[in-house]
Amino acid sequence: MINTPRVWFVTASSGGFGRSLIELILREGDIAVATLRTPSALDDLKRAYDESKLLVLPLDVTNAEQIKSAFQAATDKYGRIDFVYNLAGYGLIGEAEGTPEEDSRALFEVNFWGATRVSNEAVRVFREVNKPQGGHLFVISSLVGLQPMAGTGFYSASKHALEGVTEALNLELHPSWGIKITIVEPGCFRTKAIKENLKVLAPHPAYSDDCLASKQLRNFLPAIATNNDPQKLSELLYLQVARDSNPPLRLPLGEDAVVVVSGRSADLSKAAQTGGVFSEAVKFSSDRVI
Repeated sequence: MINTPRVWFVTASSGGFGRSLIELILREGDIAVATLRTPSALDDLKRAYDESKLLVLPLDVTNAEQIKSAFQAATDKYGRIDFVYNLAGYGLIGEAEGTPEEDSRALFEVNFWGATRVSNEAVRVFREVNKPQGGHLFVISSLVGLQPMAGTGFYSASKHALEGVTEALNLELHPSWGIKITIVEPGCFRTKAIKENLKVLAPHPAYSDDCLASKQLRNFLPAIATNNDPQKLSELLYLQVARDSNPPLRLPLGEDAVVVVSGRSADLSKAAQTGGVFSEAVKFSSDRVI
């Protein structure tokens, strides 16, 4: 039996998780559609692989028409897309009170609206182009998509919003379409994104005390280190999760992410218990409506 190569559509392929996954896809004999704002960043791979294995396309996720064009070019070339790795985004460090609105809006345009456009187009292709229907959408979030950190308010909010709309999308899908979704929530991984794909705003003058959590985060950033390996994350998603017939909807990855999610789970459980106690106080004593 001949195995048919699977087609992967990957955003933000220039480095970090995206580049790591593209290289793995190509080594394993599948087909990679690598999309990124600066296609020349992958010229070395284009020299090593022809378009039967690698298609490099320009894509800025803030451009809705360019998203549609990239998906169209991929399906025109290969007939279908089996996996979409929705990765594009960037980080922002800044106190909530000290983040200018234009910075927060620009962040949401990429991290939320751009990523949501990619997800919606992926679902359309899985349902309306693929024969048979189906596909697997990976949405790359962050551990702060579940548990915010001081100094990451708007970045956390953008990931909260992305996770919310993705969970709703997952609930809306018809089972017959054969579409799977996995929200990946990485902790801190050793990629260039930690420094190169991160915008750090000037601190708000009211938050200069070293005892404050946002100041501690700023002090920690230059020396940040982690045992989490981005190559191993790509291998896990490609070799295991993508082949799982019943993949998880949420997948926190990295020791730090697991610790944070476990703590969040305990906090929510405690909140539910407290809410249960006080909910008796807000019940109607009759059937009146106000």
